[in-house]
Amino acid sequence: MTHGHVPSFARSARTVAWLAPRDRLARDDEQRARHLGLQAAGTDVRTLAATREELAHRIATASRAASESAFDEVETCARRLRRIGLDLGFPTLAAAADNVLDCMTHADGAALGATVARLHRLGVLALQDIGG
Repeated sequence: MTHGHVPSFARSARTVAWLAPRDRLARDDEQRARHLGLQAAGTDVRTLAATREELAHRIATASRAASESAFDEVETCARRLRRIGLDLGFPTLAAAADNVLDCMTHADGAALGATVARLHRLGVLALQDIGG
């Protein structure tokens, strides 16, 4: 039996499970082109840079706000991250933001922590994808 990417401490007899997220960020290049194509000529680089900055700020803020139980701020960030995901052609990022909003609607605190963590991971992947 091989253990692949599982750290040695996770193979001990006391370890019940080792969770290794395998998030994949789907990308819709046509949607990204449509969004950037709507911008005036020459502004797409500035628009992308501003969006990248906002994406970085929102993913950090959402994670911090969730840990501080600042739910209004989590909601604001999730709504904006959903829009950014749709604009830049990242449907999985938008879906993760929707999941955060669903957890808040249903007052599911346990799931909220997990969905905010997933939103954060996907946001980081999106930043890497757009060069952030």
